Amino acid sequence: MILIHSLHLDTNIVIKFLKGELEESTIKQRFEKNIIMISSLVEYELRLGQNLSSNRNNKRILEEFLDSVIILPVTSEIVMKASKIQAKRIQKGKRLPFIDLLIGTTAIVYNSNLFSSDEDMKNLVEFGLELVS
Repeated sequence: MILIHSLHLDTNIVIKFLKGELEESTIKQRFEKNIIMISSLVEYELRLGQNLSSNRNNKRILEEFLDSVIILPVTSEIVMKASKIQAKRIQKGKRLPFIDLLIGTTAIVYNSNLFSSDEDMKNLVEFGLELVS
C-alpha cells in the first residue's frame, strides 16, 4: 500500500528546486509520495522575485511549477490560529516574521509537513508544525 501525504513547500525550497540546487534523491524522497502544496504567500514571494528578475526563462519555469502544485489561500482559520501563535511568541519577546508565521500556520492547519530550510520555522514546532528540513 502506498501512502500519500501532503507536503507544503516553503519559498526557499521552491527556489532551490527551480534552480536545480536540490539533489535528485531529495526530490524523489520528498516529492514522489506527497501531494505538493504551497501557500498563496509562497506564490507571492516567488512572483515578486520573478517581477524583479529580467530572466524570461525563469517566468516560464515558475508558471509550470505553479501549475503543478496546489496553492492554498490564507483563510480566516489560518489567520485566527496565527494570531494566537504570534500572541504567545510576543509574550515571550520572540515575534515571528509575519509571512513565515502564516506559511507555517497554513501547514499546521492543513496537518501537513512543511519542507523548509528557514530557521524561523523551527519556532512553530511547539505549536504543531511538522518540519522537514
